[in-house]
Amino acid sequence: MDPITSLDYESFFATALEGPEVAADLYARACAACDVNAKRVLHQAARLASLADWMDKAAPARPALKIFFWVILAEAIAKMAFSFTGTGESRNHVHKFFEELCPTEDRARLASSFRRTNTTPHSLLNTSEAVDVLYNVRNSVAHRGEYFLFNLLEPAHSATITPYEGGTLQALISPSELRAIVIRGAIAGAEKLIAASPAA
Repeated sequence: MDPITSLDYESFFATALEGPEVAADLYARACAACDVNAKRVLHQAARLASLADWMDKAAPARPALKIFFWVILAEAIAKMAFSFTGTGESRNHVHKFFEELCPTEDRARLASSFRRTNTTPHSLLNTSEAVDVLYNVRNSVAHRGEYFLFNLLEPAHSATITPYEGGTLQALISPSELRAIVIRGAIAGAEKLIAASPAA
């Protein structure tokens, strides 16, 4: 049995919500919504996040591979949540995911996730700039196979220096924190679709 396609979606989202009852309610409302994309968002989020989680076994200490899956997830969900039916617009929809779907506190956390090393004093990247970092890392993995360079905050560190675009950044956010932001954004995307397409 394929562990990705046989996921228990309610159990998956229970850890991001207030418990199994809240997750069961979300999943039931998504399944009952007239727009099938509400349920599809939850399925895609759980599957792609689980693939990212599998990188801990397949390629430990290579967070760029996790970012690759998280950014794919962000793009796919934003396109469904904002009813985009065209082609392209990938970067724009990744921005819409993180800057419009993700809760305010998560947008603020992204604005304190990376710090420049080429300025004095070292200045933080804002939310939009942080999203560009994630999108560019995704492109580096997808188009150049560079999954081994970029790092996120390592355990027991206050900052991790990571190569980026020919220079360096300080990474101030851990993989687990970024994963949680992505999952909450996915839940927000599902809620947006449920609200726009309630059960008949």
